[in-house]
Amino acid sequence: MLTRLFLALAGLSWFGFGLYSWISLQGLAEATGVVASTTTASIELRAIYGGMQIGFGLLVAAGALWPRWQTSSLHALLWLALPTSASRIIAALLAGEFSRYTLMAMAYEVPIALLTLLILLQRRRGHS
Repeated sequence: MLTRLFLALAGLSWFGFGLYSWISLQGLAEATGVVASTTTASIELRAIYGGMQIGFGLLVAAGALWPRWQTSSLHALLWLALPTSASRIIAALLAGEFSRYTLMAMAYEVPIALLTLLILLQRRRGHS
């Protein structure tokens, strides 16, 4: 039951940020500093920050709705959150800057990655 709740909340948060990013490029720019300088850039931001995150949120939420999707959703969540959080930390260290947005993103991504890893390890122990 807790795994389903975790996946539902994680999926909803990814979906919500994706939807917000797709609808409001200005809001995305204000939050992240990422600004679309051309029409092509606007399309790209909507595709990556919007569409991909909406789709990912739905994939993760599928694990909350359908038990047979749980393991796949957890693996997808781990393999996106772990390299994203690691890359963000390394990039911030290299840049020598931890903006408010970067810290907030890390405060979300790192626990998500660690909790997902713990859930997967616990499930593996239960099945071995």
